[in-house]
Amino acid sequence: MGLIDTVNEWAMEAGLIEEPVDSESICTKMDLIRVLWFRNCRPEYKADALTTKIKDVSKEDIYAALWAYKKGISALDAQKNFKPDTQLTHGDVLQTLWFVNGKPVVSNEITGFVDLDTSSTYYIAVLWAADQKLLIKDEKANFDGSAACRMIDALRYVYYLYHVRSTFPITKTQFLEACEGVTVQAR
Repeated sequence: MGLIDTVNEWAMEAGLIEEPVDSESICTKMDLIRVLWFRNCRPEYKADALTTKIKDVSKEDIYAALWAYKKGISALDAQKNFKPDTQLTHGDVLQTLWFVNGKPVVSNEITGFVDLDTSSTYYIAVLWAADQKLLIKDEKANFDGSAACRMIDALRYVYYLYHVRSTFPITKTQFLEACEGVTVQAR
């Protein structure tokens, strides 16, 4: 079984996706936020859903979008649009994961990057991802944060972060049991 199959199988068993991800589809903002929202026990901000009118998000995705907005993971534009169909780059995905994890400080200088732009908005997030061992060898040597990120690559980053490097429950049942003890606003 290859890495793509392993990641797809894990993500389906964990309930993060319903069907295998096409290896060529590009990750959108809503794709990633939906996965991360579920991974964070699907908090529902019901009161905020009534007062924060996000104009361009489906009813099924409103709580995930509100979670991302309330946590400072994603912003709304002046017209209260979330822009869920925005295609993400590798830099965007790693920066989002870094935000979700509290924007931790990178304690040591990570080396080995050939073309990582130190002035990019995602520079620190990429260093953090390298420190967390989310990048594979080729990515570290030739990281292009501005390249479109396939959904399978975004899931791979999540897989490395929450499965390989932590105690994230493997099955959807185990995950739902773990979330039962979590107190979230209006859950």
